[in-house]
Amino acid sequence: NPGQGTNFTFFVFYDHASDRCNPFFYNGEGGNGNRFTSESDCLRTCSPNAENTYPMDVRKVCRLKHTTGECGGTFLRYYYDSVHDKCK
Repeated sequence: NPGQGTNFTFFVFYDHASDRCNPFFYNGEGGNGNRFTSESDCLRTCSPNAENTYPMDVRKVCRLKHTTGECGGTFLRYYYDSVHDKCK
């Protein structure tokens, strides 16, 4: 629920049907508790599968496969390749 008001702030909400957190602009007043400042907070709070994406044990993060994302932006990012024991 985007709420009322004119203080537009970026948040994410949990969509149970897709088990994903989606962005929206919160208007600053009212709304409900399905409003998070980050995807990791959203998924860790709401998703039964959060451990697969955002492990609580930070050492497990290094074993996740790298992904390219879904938006059309081109950003330089690094990931840890555990097979070759180096960042790429």
